[in-house]
Amino acid sequence: MKKLIQAVFRFLFILFSVILTVAILAVIVGSAYFMKLYTSEDVDDIVALAGNHGEASKLYAYDENGNLIEYAIGELSSGRTNDYATLDEIPKELQNAFIAIEDKRYYSHIGFDFITTLKATWKYITSDGASPGGSTITQQLIKNLTGEDDISIKRKISEIIRAIKLERQMSKESILELYLNSIYLSQGTYGVKAAAKLYFNKDVAELDLLESVAIAAITQAQTKWDPIQNPDNNRKRRNIILMQMLEQGYISQDEYQKTYDRPLELNPNYEKSEINTSSWYTDAVINETVQLLSETLNVSSKVATQYLYNGGYRITVSVNPKVQALLEAYYKNDTLFTKKEVQSSFVVIDPYTGNVLGLVGGIGEKNASRILNRATQSTRSPGSAIKPLSVYLPALDNGLIGYSSTFDDIPLYFGNGYSPYGWPENADRIYRGYVDLEYAVSHSLNTVAVSVLEKVGIENAFDYLESLGFSTLVSNGDNNDKTLSAMALGGMTNGVSLLELTSAYSVLANKGIYSEARCVLKITDKNGRLIVDNAPYKEIVAKEETVNTLTRLLTSVISKKGGTAYGSITKLIELTDVAGKTGTTNNNYDRWFVGYTPYAIGGIWLGYDIPASLSSVGSKEHLRVWDNIMSEIHTIISHSENSFHLDEALYEARYCAVSGKVPTEACLCDPRGSQVMSGYFTIEDLPQEACDRHIMLSYCTEGKGIAGTSCPHDSIVAVSLVLTERGFPVEVLVVDAQYCTIELPDSFLPCYNLNTPYYQNYIPSGVYVGKSDSDYPFNRFCSRHIPLFGA
Repeated sequence: MKKLIQAVFRFLFILFSVILTVAILAVIVGSAYFMKLYTSEDVDDIVALAGNHGEASKLYAYDENGNLIEYAIGELSSGRTNDYATLDEIPKELQNAFIAIEDKRYYSHIGFDFITTLKATWKYITSDGASPGGSTITQQLIKNLTGEDDISIKRKISEIIRAIKLERQMSKESILELYLNSIYLSQGTYGVKAAAKLYFNKDVAELDLLESVAIAAITQAQTKWDPIQNPDNNRKRRNIILMQMLEQGYISQDEYQKTYDRPLELNPNYEKSEINTSSWYTDAVINETVQLLSETLNVSSKVATQYLYNGGYRITVSVNPKVQALLEAYYKNDTLFTKKEVQSSFVVIDPYTGNVLGLVGGIGEKNASRILNRATQSTRSPGSAIKPLSVYLPALDNGLIGYSSTFDDIPLYFGNGYSPYGWPENADRIYRGYVDLEYAVSHSLNTVAVSVLEKVGIENAFDYLESLGFSTLVSNGDNNDKTLSAMALGGMTNGVSLLELTSAYSVLANKGIYSEARCVLKITDKNGRLIVDNAPYKEIVAKEETVNTLTRLLTSVISKKGGTAYGSITKLIELTDVAGKTGTTNNNYDRWFVGYTPYAIGGIWLGYDIPASLSSVGSKEHLRVWDNIMSEIHTIISHSENSFHLDEALYEARYCAVSGKVPTEACLCDPRGSQVMSGYFTIEDLPQEACDRHIMLSYCTEGKGIAGTSCPHDSIVAVSLVLTERGFPVEVLVVDAQYCTIELPDSFLPCYNLNTPYYQNYIPSGVYVGKSDSDYPFNRFCSRHIPLFGA
């Protein structure tokens, strides 16, 4: 009785499952027919592809006279074995072999097979979500071209509906032709024509029944059924296909017996069709075009790629052919780089349009298409090259700092996750003390960048970078770029690409307007109909006076002694004004420079593909390469204007480099020399208050120290020291410590130790104010007239 109940229960469960499956399929078909789902918008891409398939797209560029010329002839190729064959060229035996094993009711169903779908759905229900399977040739074509292959009921229903739609738009013959030309058949081979060449060195029209079945056997699990790699597996599957073809009436009993289990004679031909290796620029165009077509036509990247190679499009690109030729020639000659293993990339952009005029993605001969492009695809930490964009731009733009702002170059944090000896460190491990903004920018001081970032706010800095087109920023999770290290020092989680970094500098070169980089200007079909208008994307990110001020600061990187690019950009500055910023990452793994002129922005990255120290490579190598290339490029693209214009809203004025205020006599009496500097200001930002950081003191030239009352009058001169309020938990070496003083009472007892400042007695125990590297600091007490000193 118990067994009978179990049997009835099992029967009822199976019956319920079958009814449920039938109901689901009925809903699918009913939806497609009765809910007006026959609109063709989501299969238009495949229909259009079938109409254009086989016609190559072409690239066009403007020459120096503004004429549109064909560009990169022969380079626009998929780089894979894929030859198109019309259905008339494909033997009937080959067509029937695929139909017999893949979709035996192909010519009778409406896009999906009710019976096989019913079986697949039942399998999915009873096997805890295993692959549904049961796809028709039409469904497989959709999956192959869209790349959508996740295992889910939702995706399967969508696929079925699209298959029904597609069969309403295309004939069975057209669908089968496209399928047989797009199916993957192992070893980098797509389509039956390429497979015939690879496995048998024949044209597809010459295949016999056994060879046709051998190719049809490769589907589903390509490596497993590959006749070269797994001949026995292919033989077993050939026999299964032959049995199916016999049962379905595609071959006679005699053909079956003559072919069944017969050895296969292979004649492999691994010579692919001759393909011109595409340039670095063409590679970038291909990737950008695929993205644009995918977004514009609402198709997958896979379909967009098929469009690109076989859709007959006309793609206008922004390249300057002469600039690109210059870049390729320079980078192809690896003798121009001192280290053979090192790699580099270079990008040149028009800051006003975002047009990428040229780019290269590696050193040496390019021997393949669509390989790693270090200019567009590699992402590395930008180091200090990010500072002008993430720190100084928002700080200046929001009035938080000005040209005359000054900072104390000292460590800011001790312990609690930071080094007990202080963080951040500068690249040269030196703390200089009080410096002005120009010095901080030109010398790339990390301490100042962090100090300014704290004024800006990490969120604001992050928002500025996002508005400048950086796509790799991380804003949540454990690896978060909303940190002092990431925003101020360029230690991003995923790094940035050279193309995006160079493009972001357009905001500085173009009056505060960011212009997104673009290689593709527009895409039309073969009849001239506009498909994609990739108009320049521009956004006002900062005020014009802000970027003009920052540009003046960034010229100091190159022109001021001690600047990180000083003495390295020698050729280009003879031709035009230049501004820019260097960047070096932790452990000396990466070196960057992005520089701009009134005409162009150039960016360079240098490093190893697998990060390693560049200590054996000249520290200025990337700057030398940048100067060589950009000076040559400016003979191609330069115009009559070669100077950065000073905005009418900016005025030149003097300020004290220690206080940032109006200079006084004391600023001239600094023992290191005059601290009076010139900077650029709006009328609102002009310094108004007099310097109060320089304190005038008497100095004894005989005793070489701060004078007391006993020092001879004729040995006393007036000097100024810098008033400071430093206090560290450990001793810190600060260059200007010997030129500093502190607030003291009217009556005080000086320290007579010649190795310490005269105010040492007034430093609390356990507090350190910084020391210089001199055994006899300038601010010690007079060494000859100690007994008579008093207050």
